[in-house]
Amino acid sequence: MAANVAPAGAGLPGAPVFAGAAALVAAAALTVGLRACGRPESTTDWRTAIRAAAHDAARDLPGTGLVLLAATTRFLCTCMLLPPGVPGTGSAGARAGGDRRTASAT
Repeated sequence: MAANVAPAGAGLPGAPVFAGAAALVAAAALTVGLRACGRPESTTDWRTAIRAAAHDAARDLPGTGLVLLAATTRFLCTCMLLPPGVPGTGSAGARAGGDRRTASAT
């Protein structure tokens, strides 16, 4: 992804629009990937897990925002506390979207 966005800094026409679109695609891919990791079927069938995660991400925008916020928080904490690495926050964030949706349905 970085190799695709690197030419945007060269001053090419339309570079800011391309960089923004690339950031949105990267955020969507990150959230779908994290949601897929948090699904139970990810242990047996990744294609089904990714399809279901993409469907959940599109249907549950607040949950998708929570997963993206958790990933951003993990990135920032890891940058500030690089030696310990802050393990576990990514998996907790991936489960937050599904747990929140399940709790609101009951």
